Amino acid sequence: MEKISVVSKYLKTGEMYKESLRDDRTVYYKGELIQDVTTHPATSGGINIMANIFDAQHNPETQDKLTYIRSDIGERVTKAWMIPRTKEDLKSRRELTDYIAQETFGVFGRPFDLAPLVPVGMAAYLSKFRSKRPEYADNVLHYIDYAQKNNLMGPEVLVDPQNDRSKAAAAGARLFDVELGSQIKGGDSTPALLRVVRETEEGIYISGAKAVGSISSQGNEMILSNLMRPGLLPEESLWLSVPINSPGIHIVCRETVSCDAASTYDHPVKSRGEEMDSFLIFDNVFVEKWRIFNYGVPELNELYGGVVLGAHWHILSRLATKAEMYAGAAQLIVDALGTGKIPGVRSIVSEVIQYAQTLRAYVLASEELAKLTEDDVMWPDVNMLTAGRLYGITHYPRIIHHLQELCGQGLVMRFSEKDYDHPFIGGKLEELLVGRDLTSKQKNLLMNFIWDITTDSHAGRVGLFENVNALPAPLLRERLYHEYDRTPFMNQIRKSIGLPYEV
Repeated sequence: MEKISVVSKYLKTGEMYKESLRDDRTVYYKGELIQDVTTHPATSGGINIMANIFDAQHNPETQDKLTYIRSDIGERVTKAWMIPRTKEDLKSRRELTDYIAQETFGVFGRPFDLAPLVPVGMAAYLSKFRSKRPEYADNVLHYIDYAQKNNLMGPEVLVDPQNDRSKAAAAGARLFDVELGSQIKGGDSTPALLRVVRETEEGIYISGAKAVGSISSQGNEMILSNLMRPGLLPEESLWLSVPINSPGIHIVCRETVSCDAASTYDHPVKSRGEEMDSFLIFDNVFVEKWRIFNYGVPELNELYGGVVLGAHWHILSRLATKAEMYAGAAQLIVDALGTGKIPGVRSIVSEVIQYAQTLRAYVLASEELAKLTEDDVMWPDVNMLTAGRLYGITHYPRIIHHLQELCGQGLVMRFSEKDYDHPFIGGKLEELLVGRDLTSKQKNLLMNFIWDITTDSHAGRVGLFENVNALPAPLLRERLYHEYDRTPFMNQIRKSIGLPYEV
């Protein structure tokens, strides 16, 4: 990236970020230990994408979107760890989310600015943490300050391992020794559900496993928690941070759906890289006390819904930005094929536009209706977020289908860069498949892009992730049913027609 000039000691460059990942972490791909995640084909592409964003923090043209000057230290810091105190802060923080979504085509479900919103969410309810575990509550603000000054990135990992639910206890993913049958050193079995196995004056030791640790292999630190569930035991009631290179953490990457060896013409998105999903195994991992936000209090894990509102706002904002890019892609297809005069085609494009505008409206409404928490953090409106996320995931498959439909045979009949380089084939393709104001090769490039974002294995992973990441639609509908207060409108009707109403 051009125009790089370091403006703050608290901001990494892309190369500094890459160097921070060369830290002897234990990462496996297809049974082999990765020696350097910054160069391995499965992880390096996504790291390069994020390195460009780190560099953009120093670019005068983009630094105001990604950073701000922290008044107490007089230096620029990343907006990722900003604690919003006003609606203007929320909107400023969203500039970072929108920028990353644009740079990644929205396919990074957990980019480096998502996880920070979880500790920031804890700060929004800090008094409740203080009332239950005061010895850990101040760690929240301390860690936010530490992470911001070190420009840290990494995931929030909360998904429990998927195993035989018929043998699981009430807590869901918890398997007992006899059921798991997996022995580790010392003769103790590894519990599936992350838990504390030992406590000392300096900290705690945790063992267990976590799933869908997106960007775990590509980040610095991770935020860990167990989801609120019936029967959560004190030793399973956790919220903490841990460096990714901590001894005892084993990261097992899934098969990659990107390919850095692919032609950037044949696969404009897939060739760039991806956020790598991983399965995480914790074998007696030590966590220092200053990194613990909750340990031993199940009631604090029950605050999860409120704490992660910021993360849900991030998800909705990213979906809105991605939808706007889909609207642009739809029009590019229409222009390339010269189909803009067909009413049915215009109708399809209009529906894509409606999807984008509706999601953007939900984002703006969630910010406009935001309120200060009791700890003076400006937090977005839960009803708008839940309704927006529900709208986003239920309509997402239809929008993807619309983009495919607009392309017609173009997605089926795609050609490689080598085809166009062939003296005979390339000439015939240019003669027979020319686009409107585009050469055949240019039109084919557009089809390759649409293929990557709608149809390829990379797109398939993204579609699956969006559905899992947002929670299934039935659960979101259940949340909306319980969260949305209909009482004022019910009373208005009761009063108007003479039924008893609440005062």
